[in-house]
Amino acid sequence: TINERTCLLYRPIPIDVAFIRGTVADENGNISLAGEPISAGVKHLAMAARVRGGKVIAQVKHMTTRGSLHPRLVEVPGAFVDAVVVEPDSPQSQLSYFEPAFTGDVRDPDPPVLPLPFNHQKIILRRSALELRRGDIVNLGVGTGTKLPALAREEGFADQLTFSVEHGALGGVPAAGVPGKLGAFGAHYNPEAILDSTDLFDFYHGGGLDITFLGFAQVDAEGSINVGWFNRNLRGPGGFVDITHRTRTIVLSGTMTAGDLEVEISSAPTRVRIVSEGRNRKFIRRIDQVNLHGPSAVRKGQTVLIVTERCVFRATAAGLELIEIAPGLAIDRHIRAVTEFDFAVSPGLRLMQDKLFRVEPMGLRELPALEEFRRS
Repeated sequence: TINERTCLLYRPIPIDVAFIRGTVADENGNISLAGEPISAGVKHLAMAARVRGGKVIAQVKHMTTRGSLHPRLVEVPGAFVDAVVVEPDSPQSQLSYFEPAFTGDVRDPDPPVLPLPFNHQKIILRRSALELRRGDIVNLGVGTGTKLPALAREEGFADQLTFSVEHGALGGVPAAGVPGKLGAFGAHYNPEAILDSTDLFDFYHGGGLDITFLGFAQVDAEGSINVGWFNRNLRGPGGFVDITHRTRTIVLSGTMTAGDLEVEISSAPTRVRIVSEGRNRKFIRRIDQVNLHGPSAVRKGQTVLIVTERCVFRATAAGLELIEIAPGLAIDRHIRAVTEFDFAVSPGLRLMQDKLFRVEPMGLRELPALEEFRRS
């Protein structure tokens, strides 16, 4: 019991052996990560093993002479390292190839971010982007949110945000939304800084993030979210719990159902039509695991929005509240019919904006004007 609250105590897991990855080691065992897009907590892993009297084994791509590494480039001091294994053909962390634009060795003037096709996923992303403000520090998680840099480029506001993924890179363009082998979750094209992931999580825990865009697998009536265990598949929450703990605005993006969902969008007149409903429901009575507790988030004053292809929900003290619906859809037929629980309907329920459903850009080049766009 701490400050009259019942809490869970997680004791540290003792580390006996730490295997870490670097780019270059000198003859004293000092490790540099100069060629890696992330550091992945290697310094903390090494310290955890060292204080236990355990072993630290580092794999690197190159060896260099004693004293040739600048002290500022040493991520793990040689005093923490027991052995170094040199593998000249080892790939860059997160990748099967080497991308110098992930490490700051070069600046790519045109990162390979492809335009988004006009479909219901783009509608979800557009509506999610209406929550952005100029200067926001933005976290992108797995799911629809990884495509936000593509939308930001299309609309022209990418330079007004600082993108962040929990692996440590800040600024630039997150590579998670880049298709094929050119993409890598955690790496950024043209990062402004690369922090250790453990230090960035400290920033998240303190409430430093302005907004995060995350996916969801299951939602319940309270606005609680499951991303870690579903369909008998243990995926784990990753950084989801840490990211959502103190972030001011949490935007959860995804479709209401999954599995062969087919959506038709027209703009003259503006309407959405569910051609084929998905096989699997996501809004269910009892979720398999709680990774975000909706009532706790509301008590902490966080804004929690769930944005789908057909509507927008907000978490409130009384549970989920429907605040927007797509034109052409009916609450009972298209929302309640695929939801296993009841929900409140806002007295101010409104249609999702027409601009979301048009092929041309929405005109969000200047994010300060976004406030007026949101109120209109």
